[in-house]
Amino acid sequence: MYTCKDFGKVLKGRLLVATNDSQYSFELVGRMPSYVPPKTQDFKASIDNKLSAQLAAQLALASSTSRESGRPNFVAANVKRTRGR
Repeated sequence: MYTCKDFGKVLKGRLLVATNDSQYSFELVGRMPSYVPPKTQDFKASIDNKLSAQLAAQLALASSTSRESGRPNFVAANVKRTRGR
């Protein structure tokens, strides 16, 4: 069953969208719905920023072996040089 929310004249409008290639025409009927902003307490974090224990162990092992390999770390050396100035 349809029940009218607004009384009076039916609002109609025409939206024309012109692009370089073509033109589109839309007929709009009715009113714009009122905007209700979202509440911040309704948002839930969807990012998991925790490392698994297995991955953390692999990263620790990889970083310790790269330090012991004797290869020069050019980034760390450049950072130390810039901090000394």
